[in-house]
Amino acid sequence: MMWRNSFLIKTTTTKPLVYGEGKKKLGKSDRIMNNKKYNGWNNYETWAVALWIDNDYNSYQYRCELVERVKEEYEDEDERENCLTSSLKGWIEEQNPIADTSSLFTDLLNSALSKVDWQEIAENFLTE
Repeated sequence: MMWRNSFLIKTTTTKPLVYGEGKKKLGKSDRIMNNKKYNGWNNYETWAVALWIDNDYNSYQYRCELVERVKEEYEDEDERENCLTSSLKGWIEEQNPIADTSSLFTDLLNSALSKVDWQEIAENFLTE
């Protein structure tokens, strides 16, 4: 027996077996379909931001106003999406109560916010 890539792999021939050998590789369409990783959203961070925006009354009202303004101002769907994406990101990041401090918690919060897929949230809000 030998160690390879931190997995114990039994060898019965001169050629070592590779973990996952013979399994079907995912194609592009498979990766896209499997991209939704948390409750139908791209990741936990995106889900959490969208959930809080929709479940807090004042946030929900403001996001509805943003969506309506963007729809009135832009006819092109890509322009609407881009504008709403940057507006949502700016709005939420502006509310960060510890953005101006240096701490472990600031780094962790900024890391989480950097993982949010703002475009996915904007697409979702525009299609409702």
